[in-house]
Amino acid sequence: MAKNHISTLEAQIRDIRGSQAAKHLRQSGRVPAVLYHSNDDKSVTSIALDFDEKDIRNLVSSRPTLIQVSWGTSEDESRECVLRELQRHPVTQLPVHLDLLAVKRGVMMESTIQVRLIGTPIGVKDQGGVLQQNVYELSVRCMPMDLINELVYDVSEMNLYDAIHIEDIKSETLEILEESDRTVASVVMPRALVTAEDEEAEEAEEGEEGEEGVEGEEGEEGAKPDQDGGKGSKE
Repeated sequence: MAKNHISTLEAQIRDIRGSQAAKHLRQSGRVPAVLYHSNDDKSVTSIALDFDEKDIRNLVSSRPTLIQVSWGTSEDESRECVLRELQRHPVTQLPVHLDLLAVKRGVMMESTIQVRLIGTPIGVKDQGGVLQQNVYELSVRCMPMDLINELVYDVSEMNLYDAIHIEDIKSETLEILEESDRTVASVVMPRALVTAEDEEAEEAEEGEEGEEGVEGEEGEEGAKPDQDGGKGSKE
C-alpha cells in the first residue's frame, strides 16, 4: 500500500465571498477554498480561505493524504485536513477552487481512495487473456493517520479466468466499505476471441441441424412409395 504523506499549506482568511471576489483572487494568483470542520455538538462550520496557486499546484502533484492548513499563529488557526474536492478550469486545467475537510486524530473518518493494479498476470503473458479492472475507487473507514491515497494490488499471479473480489483485499488499518463479493479485477478472454468462438459454435449447431433435416427428408421420400403401394393393394 502507498504510504501516508502529509503536506503543510499556509492560507489566508478570505473576508469577501462571491463570484466576483473569487475571480479577482484568481487573477492575483490565489485560489479560493472552503474548509469544513465538525464541532463537538455535531454542527459543521465553514472557514473561507485562499491559497497561493503555486502551492496548490505542488499539492496536487505531490498527492498528500493529509494536509496541515494554517492561517495564523495560534493552535485554533490550524487544522489537519483531507482534500474533499478540487475544481479545475475546463480549458487550462488550473485549480480554481478547493473544498477541505478537517479531521481529528483518534477519530475514525471515511474517505475514498484509488485502486492501482501492478504487474502483468500470468493469464495475460502466457494464456492469451486480458486484464479487466472493474473498480477504480474504494470507500474506506480508518484513522486519519492511516489514510492513504491509493491501494496497490499485485496481479502478477492471476491466471486466465481468475478474479479478485473485495474480500480478497486485506488491510490491518483500512475498513473497506464495499460489498465483499464485488469484483475488482479479472483476467478474461479478449472479446473478439469469445465472439469468434460463439460464431463457430453457432455455425456448427446449424450444420448439425441441416444434416438432420436432410436425413429426415430422405426418410420421408423413401416412405411415399410404400404408402402409394398400400393404396393400390386396397383397390
